[in-house]
Amino acid sequence: MSDDSPGPSRFQPIAVAVVCREDCVLVGVRSTETTLAGMWEFPGGKVRADETWEAAAARETLEETGIPVRIRDLLHLTRWSYPHAAVELRFFLAEPQDETPPHPPFRWVPRRELAADLFPPANRDIIGRLRGE
Repeated sequence: MSDDSPGPSRFQPIAVAVVCREDCVLVGVRSTETTLAGMWEFPGGKVRADETWEAAAARETLEETGIPVRIRDLLHLTRWSYPHAAVELRFFLAEPQDETPPHPPFRWVPRRELAADLFPPANRDIIGRLRGE
């Protein structure tokens, strides 16, 4: 694990956990009350000033899904400018620590059912990698 915390940048640091179990990936659907409403997402969120990217990915996953995870490798890094925000996304491979079922709206989805057009545009490269494309 890395110990680099996010430095000042015009890009908001967002840590994302790609939680895999067997041939499935943990995904949820964004609330109708948020930006990018109705799109699929991986668990994740903003990196706090006092935490590493990996710690943020684990914390956000537990908060959003109820599943404790072990963060593994950095899978992908991208910067993306949306109309509402500029973000730096770091996607980490993660594995569940136990068999806790996810809190809705998160659920286990087979990799073959991941469709890039269901996710925000900044996620599309990682979707292709997960599908083996």
